Amino acid sequence: MTDKRRPNKLSPASTRGYDQVIDFFSNIGLSREASMYVKMFRDIVPWRFAVLLISAETLERSVKAVALDLAYLCGLNLYPVIVLDNLQVAGGNLVRPAAQSGSQKLKAPGRRIRDLVATSSRLVSAVTAAGGKAAGVHNEIFSLRTPQPEKPDFDFRILAGHLNLAPLKSLVKNRHIPVISPVAMDNRGQLRIISAEKVAKALCKRIEPQKFIVISEQGGILDRKGELIRNIILSTDYKSLIASGDLDENALQQLEAGVRVLREVPNLTLQFASAGNLLYELFTVKGQGTYIRAGHEIREARSFKGLDLERLRELIEDGFDKALVEDYFREPPHRVLYERNYHGVI
Repeated sequence: MTDKRRPNKLSPASTRGYDQVIDFFSNIGLSREASMYVKMFRDIVPWRFAVLLISAETLERSVKAVALDLAYLCGLNLYPVIVLDNLQVAGGNLVRPAAQSGSQKLKAPGRRIRDLVATSSRLVSAVTAAGGKAAGVHNEIFSLRTPQPEKPDFDFRILAGHLNLAPLKSLVKNRHIPVISPVAMDNRGQLRIISAEKVAKALCKRIEPQKFIVISEQGGILDRKGELIRNIILSTDYKSLIASGDLDENALQQLEAGVRVLREVPNLTLQFASAGNLLYELFTVKGQGTYIRAGHEIREARSFKGLDLERLRELIEDGFDKALVEDYFREPPHRVLYERNYHGVI
């Protein structure tokens, strides 16, 4: 039976595969968005395509669905960096906790590491069986100077500076999807599982991917009624959403964790989705889950004083496709409306 959530099996050439993606999304009225992302993904450095944080619950329940989409991406020469979640490690709120059960009892550190490595192997095998290529990455991405993971001040901003990206680049160059188990060595030479969320955020800060997607069984941020919140623009929606009381504690923690990520990597888009909707998240703007972005903060100025004139000049010249006269900024303006990060100006 054909899975309507993904295009049919790819043609051998990735170009024809891209055409199939566009055709698939054309059938549901999203060809323009798909075409935009196809062009974008063709032009980027392959290992900066996307970072995916996959919840432990999804890896247990939906590993085949994840593997099918990852294999499909391999056929398009797209290789997202995968980070495997571990719910028993502190320091993460992007993934909503699963309902507690007997299987969630705290395990010994050595057992948790073995389980995580086994999960990595299971996902790699599933991707291979589906026709793609993937390889497990363990503590190789952490340099010998990586901060001690057992310390409470172990911060993803510090971690970002100690990531060794060479193994990821090598795997992608050889057409393999990197599957990272968040395991680091402490100052005594012992392996420890660290926060998958911190690893994922450190990767986003370091490589600045096109998209950061959190895959979980919930499929997004839910309100108190259990309904999915589809779109959150932090510059306009954040304060009213907090004040509304519509979010429970877990949803608030997810949102706050998302805010912290976007504060560090402001041009990033953060998407929460289920395993079955991964392709929608990658090839459409808002996907099928919860889409979060920082938004644009528009500022007003009555003079050029204090503004970055070089960036303003670049914006204006790019918009009109011609050079400004040298003394353009000598005369005071009536009013300048500009985006805080100089993404636009009027």
